[in-house]
Amino acid sequence: MPRVGATYTKNIRESLERINLGNPASNLGLRTWPLLGPDLDGENYSLLDASIKEGKCEVKETARETVDTVVVVNQSEASIFAMHGQLLRGAKQNRAINLTTMFPPESETTIHVACVEQGRWNTGRSFSEASWVQSAAGRSEKLGSVLDDLERTGAGKADQQRVWSQQGLKERILNVQSYTHDEIEIQERGLDLEASEAVAEWPLEADQVGVILFANNLWAIELFDTAETYASFQPSLLRSFALEAVEARRRHISPIYEEPRTLLDFAWRAGWRSTQTHGAGHLLANNARGKRQCALVWKDTCVSLSSSGRLAHV
Repeated sequence: MPRVGATYTKNIRESLERINLGNPASNLGLRTWPLLGPDLDGENYSLLDASIKEGKCEVKETARETVDTVVVVNQSEASIFAMHGQLLRGAKQNRAINLTTMFPPESETTIHVACVEQGRWNTGRSFSEASWVQSAAGRSEKLGSVLDDLERTGAGKADQQRVWSQQGLKERILNVQSYTHDEIEIQERGLDLEASEAVAEWPLEADQVGVILFANNLWAIELFDTAETYASFQPSLLRSFALEAVEARRRHISPIYEEPRTLLDFAWRAGWRSTQTHGAGHLLANNARGKRQCALVWKDTCVSLSSSGRLAHV
């Protein structure tokens, strides 16, 4: 993948330099720092989950019905944003989106996905929602394998065995039984009432455009161009890390943290590289020293920046 020019790096830094750290929140082994700042002055777009539910977008199986690809049909006049790791429920089996993508208006786009459900391949044709994301560990590891494949082949396919391995680990540790080993069902059953209530009541600031999350010695930065977009993803992002917090409690793992500004500095200094994207805009990535990072620049605005990794005891 070629290195990114100064323009796109500038767009990413403009997104980072506007933010301030808010007051941290912590409960049940999950800790977050809100990222506060003004919205970026970019173009409007819609979100995938809402667009599916409103009938403005159809996500369906390809004509040849292959496990690792689906078709996104944007039937609206607005561009539609989807985030890597978003889970698609329905069709022949549930899937996870491999790469953050902006789908142009009135377009039909084939994208790579990973299977997050085994043993079901029925008559379903379309997906009904995209309101969940993979567990924090599974999402970060999948992104790493996708970026590796982009570097090698330019395709951006996931390591399917690693995806299933992460889900199997969660099933065993959380004592969850899913007939189809389904990621969504694992999260629904794995999050106890206390954790679910904590997620529902987690604070959300009016000018919050992102978050830094910690649980189970995993961390992630999720930053968006607007507070509205972040607010739509907060529940699913919190659930993905709350599941890790439940695992950490079950395994009696002592929490460790990194200074939030140190993590933000990783994104600031990242050696961004240009990747192939099936949608609109420019997808940038960095996959070095255990940090998986991707950013989508669309119409001179960094719409999304995602960075994650694992901390280790020293």
